[in-house]
Amino acid sequence: MAPALLRFQQHTLVCVDPITQFAGLVSMQNKERLIREETKAEIEEYRRRLHASERILRGTRARVIPPAGSFYMCLDVSGYLSPKMPNSLRLAEELLNAKGVAVTPGEDFGKSDFFRVSLTSSRLVEGIERMADFFARLK
Repeated sequence: MAPALLRFQQHTLVCVDPITQFAGLVSMQNKERLIREETKAEIEEYRRRLHASERILRGTRARVIPPAGSFYMCLDVSGYLSPKMPNSLRLAEELLNAKGVAVTPGEDFGKSDFFRVSLTSSRLVEGIERMADFFARLK
């Protein structure tokens, strides 16, 4: 059985999985349609979510830093930092506990005054609305 298991191991652990290879082949065969239809639609949806987030947060001290080619937006939350809330990690913990909204604090990137938020979630706008409510209660 060792030769058969070795052959199985070689093709599942050492090489790229065949399913992944076939998916790559199909995507390359359909790349023009994917770019023309699906990718553009996805980018437009992220843009819609970004603009909705900007509108919702307009009345807060959080400032949207729009992406320059990514599917993440950053929020400058320095207006909410204080001795009681000294950094974005603490603010993110409070947001998670109070509203069930998870963000990536700036500490993960060596800066303590912003959140990174993914535009990919279909529930982003709901999360931003909860975040705006959280910020309103911090006054």
